[in-house]
Amino acid sequence: MRRVIFSGTSEGKTLCRQLSQAGLSAEVCVATEYGKEVMPELNGITVHTGRMTAPEMTEFLRGAQVVIDATHPYAVEVSKNIRAACAQVSCRYIRLLRPKTQAEGAVHVPSAEAAARYLSQTEGA
Repeated sequence: MRRVIFSGTSEGKTLCRQLSQAGLSAEVCVATEYGKEVMPELNGITVHTGRMTAPEMTEFLRGAQVVIDATHPYAVEVSKNIRAACAQVSCRYIRLLRPKTQAEGAVHVPSAEAAARYLSQTEGA
């Protein structure tokens, strides 16, 4: 089975470790050289480095049975491209997201504008 992981988070690295320990192979795609540097060398895991256009992504995914999107939660455009490429080549798409956590003592606001309003009425560092 051809597995492809788009990684950009610690969850992506953890998944690669787990697959390797289970004796399974996968191709992991990272956008940058730094992403390649922080990905440990693992048996069965092949690292591809570099950003892909939507057409390049579609071509790369031909023949894949499953694609796991473990990119950063704010990488909305790349997730959209991965999902579309999977649909074009008829492979399964799985989105891996970390659980949401609440930071103790944090102030939560609904938007950047609300954050700016809140901060304009506060003092200190």
